[in-house]
Amino acid sequence: MIKLIFLLAAMGTVYGEICDVFPRVAESETETVTDKVTGREIRFLTNGDYMNCHSYPHNRSWLEDDKYVMIESSRPRPEGTWKAACGEEDPYFRQERQLLAVNIDDGRIYHLATLEMEDTSKYAGHLSMSSQYHADYAPGSNTVIYYDMSGHNLYMLDLTNGKRKRIMHVPDGTIGDPPTISRDGTRAVAYIDYPGPAENKQFFGRTTVMYAFDLNGIELTKSPYIINTFVQQVYKEMRIAPCHTVINPVNPDEVSYCHGFRDRSDGSVLKSRIWYSKIDGSLVKLANITPDGHIFTHEIWGPQGKYIYYVDIVEKGCVRRVEPRTGEVEQVFGDITPRCLHISLSGDENLVVYETQTYDSKGNPLDKYGNHDEWLAVYNVKTGKHTRLARFREGLHHPRHCHPRINLEGTKVVFTTGHGYNSRVAYMEIDNID
Repeated sequence: MIKLIFLLAAMGTVYGEICDVFPRVAESETETVTDKVTGREIRFLTNGDYMNCHSYPHNRSWLEDDKYVMIESSRPRPEGTWKAACGEEDPYFRQERQLLAVNIDDGRIYHLATLEMEDTSKYAGHLSMSSQYHADYAPGSNTVIYYDMSGHNLYMLDLTNGKRKRIMHVPDGTIGDPPTISRDGTRAVAYIDYPGPAENKQFFGRTTVMYAFDLNGIELTKSPYIINTFVQQVYKEMRIAPCHTVINPVNPDEVSYCHGFRDRSDGSVLKSRIWYSKIDGSLVKLANITPDGHIFTHEIWGPQGKYIYYVDIVEKGCVRRVEPRTGEVEQVFGDITPRCLHISLSGDENLVVYETQTYDSKGNPLDKYGNHDEWLAVYNVKTGKHTRLARFREGLHHPRHCHPRINLEGTKVVFTTGHGYNSRVAYMEIDNID
């Protein structure tokens, strides 16, 4: 029996409560503290017994009218039959996890799905891929798209009734990074790396294929289809590999992706990060050149679907946005010290939340767990003012990055904090912003 039905007015979506559909695995683990510098209240939603993290910056964390937060956790399955290893012996948490939802009002935790870790030796196409964040949420359809820890199965999950369906099995390749889904839930995108062509030394030996999935709820309305492909290249002794395939949240006919490489740009096309494509592959173009010596990173579509926002790092940092169809670039805020790393925007694109990046060997050293102190802050575009929200511990590596995620209304922000080798998920109300 559904106890409560409520309406998300902006989407016209009727939700059934997660608490009536999915098993509760924990009572409240919440802890409320007051930041000593800002005086603002921080509410931790998980304890530090496990690795807990919320979504990647280009995915959604807030569920069902912002009543729940979706997280991943190394805790055991509900029946307690598996306990994922964490701690010194496994600092990167490359084992089975649980996909959970936390009610921010009462703190209760619900189990949505298990992110299984298969025996990958049975897959000839298994490759080492990024596998730290796995899910995205579509408020318009109340569905979640996610892939498992091994990277060979892609699923849709209906939060209204708990039904799940595998929409793709990949025995000859491996899924990379979290998939993304449009706000209305009608289309998702993901990329898959396949082995080869290894015989040509100018290539890296992998081919990346970007797929689109047309959906009605959790059902495919047509077979998955290719957006475009990219044979990974070695350029100036640097591997160029596409990643971060992100669908436009309000226009499912558009997608962005990036050229990934661990270096500063040299101003070339290959070493320019942000790319734009039509979903049917009819247009693929560079959004804008990454200038020589710059690092563009953590690009996200603005919630209104016109601009792609990104962090631009030289020595100081700034946030810019590009209109990818025309290449027009505008600065949102710039030359801040300390520089920022990850960003998220409110629905009207007026508030930009971010965390600083200040760790170094002297002024803000890492502790033995790879954690360091940073600032969580928000920028008001209309007033041009920055407001510090809290001082927190950030992990050096995924999945302990902060990744602040503001809700569309611009009233709450969820983020991850380092806690020894583990991590916790917390949120804050955003009010009294200049």
